[in-house]
Amino acid sequence: MKKMFLIGMILNHFVFAAPLDEVFKDIEVSGTVRYRYDIKKEKKYNKKTHRYQNKTQTEITIK
Repeated sequence: MKKMFLIGMILNHFVFAAPLDEVFKDIEVSGTVRYRYDIKKEKKYNKKTHRYQNKTQTEITIK
């Protein structure tokens, strides 16, 4: 059961990783759709493991 849950979580992550052009191709709108795509990358030092950790945050804003 745990394996099925983990596989589902991994597949769920990749399903939402589609490019925005693919997401909007089947949507009919009058006018234009504007979106903003921001990526923030941080590099933090973890004192417990004595290593750097990379953190990436992606924000998509649709107006």
